[in-house]
Amino acid sequence: MKKYICFLLAVTLMMQVPAISHKKNVGAAQAGSIQNESTENSTDEAEKADAETMDVLFIGNSMTYYNTLSNVVQGIAERKGKKIHCTAATNGGKNLIFQSGAQNILSAIEKGGYEIVILQDIVGGFNAENLQRGAEALVPKILQYNPQAHIVFYEPWPTKNTLTGENSLLPYFTDSYIKTAKSFNARLAPAGETFYELYTGHQLDFYCMDKKHPKPLGTFTSASTIYYTLYPEEMYEDFTADDQGYLNQLINSNIAYTNEGIQDTYSLDTLNLIFSLGYQFAHAVDPAVSGAATYISVAGPYQEPATEKIAKKPTSLSVFRQSGKPKISKATKKKSAKQVKITLKRKIKQADGYQIRFYQTRNNAKKNKKVWVKAGYQKNRKILTVKHQKIKRKRALFVRVRAYMMIKDHQYFSKWSPVKKVKIKK
Repeated sequence: MKKYICFLLAVTLMMQVPAISHKKNVGAAQAGSIQNESTENSTDEAEKADAETMDVLFIGNSMTYYNTLSNVVQGIAERKGKKIHCTAATNGGKNLIFQSGAQNILSAIEKGGYEIVILQDIVGGFNAENLQRGAEALVPKILQYNPQAHIVFYEPWPTKNTLTGENSLLPYFTDSYIKTAKSFNARLAPAGETFYELYTGHQLDFYCMDKKHPKPLGTFTSASTIYYTLYPEEMYEDFTADDQGYLNQLINSNIAYTNEGIQDTYSLDTLNLIFSLGYQFAHAVDPAVSGAATYISVAGPYQEPATEKIAKKPTSLSVFRQSGKPKISKATKKKSAKQVKITLKRKIKQADGYQIRFYQTRNNAKKNKKVWVKAGYQKNRKILTVKHQKIKRKRALFVRVRAYMMIKDHQYFSKWSPVKKVKIKK
C-alpha cells in the first residue's frame, strides 16, 4: 500500500500550536547505526516499521481541531490494527485560500515526507469557487515537498439552520467537494453526508450549542468517515464489547474546545451505527469522485443556479431623467394663511425632493426673475406644503416646481414645471 501522511496542528483564533512533530529522521538514525552490528539491526528494523506507517496531515480550521479529530482518526485505525501517525495544522475560522499562505501551514508542508494530506474548507460562508481556488493554491505546494502525497478532502456539514429543508446547503457542499476532489484526482471523506443521515434518519443531534461545531460523537462521525476513506479496501466490521472501553477513552481523552455531549460511556450500538454509516458514505461517493458516476446527496439533488441573462436594470439617474418634469395640478392657500398647498399630477420617480419658487407675476415666473419666495421640500410626495411669512401678505402668487435627485454629493435637477397661479380661498 502506498505511503500516506497526516498532519494536525490545532490552532484557535487566538493561539497556534507550535511545531509539528515529524515521523522520522533517517539521517540521525543512520548516524547512530555505525557503532556495532546490533545497533545496525535495530535501526534497520525501526526504519522498516516506520516505512509501513501511514502518515497523514490534516489542514483545516475549527472543524478539524475540535475534539482533536486527527487523534481520533489515528486511534480508530490503530484499534483496527493499522500503523498510522496523524498530525494537524489549523487556523480557526479560515478557508483554504488563507491556509495556502499561513506560515504554520507552510511550515508543516515543508517538513516533507507526508503521504496523505487531508484538506478541509470553511463552513460559514462556504463558497465552491473559493474551495477550488484554495485547493489550487495548496496542492502544488504540498506536492512540491511531498511528491508522493495523495490528497483527501474532508467535507464537514453546514450550520444547523442550513442543514435540512428545501434550502439545505448540504447538496451544495457535497457537489462542490466532489467536483474539486475529482479535479485533483483526490479522494473525498463526506462526513457531512454521514452527519446528515444521523441527524435526520436517527434523530442524533451532534451539534454543539453554537449550531456549528461537533460534540464528541460528531467528531467520531467525521473520524469514522475519514477512516474508511483512508482505507477503502477495508471491509466493514463492528466494534465489539472489548473495544468499547478503548473507544470511550479515545473519545474523552481528545475532547477540546467544548464540554458538551460528554458521556462516561458511549453506547456501543451508537458507535457502530456511526461507524457503519461512515463506511457507507465513504464508499457511496467514491464512484462519482473517481469515475463518471453521479452521486445525489442524502439531502437531495443539487441544482445549479439559473444562468440565463437578466435584463439590466436602468440606473436610478436614468429613471429620474426619464420621468420628465413635474406638473402642478393645483396650488391653493387661504386668504390670510402663510401656507400654500401644492398638488402634483404625479410624483417624479427616484426624486429626493423638490425646489419651489413663488413669484408676484406670471411673467416673472416664466422668465424666472424677481423670485418672491424660495422653498425646498425634502421628500418625494404628490402633495407639497410650503410655509413662509411673506406668503401671507400676497394675494397674487405664481408658483413653479422642479424635482432634484442626490447622488453622493452631486445634485441633479429636472426641468421646471409650467407656471401655476395659486388660488386664494376665502
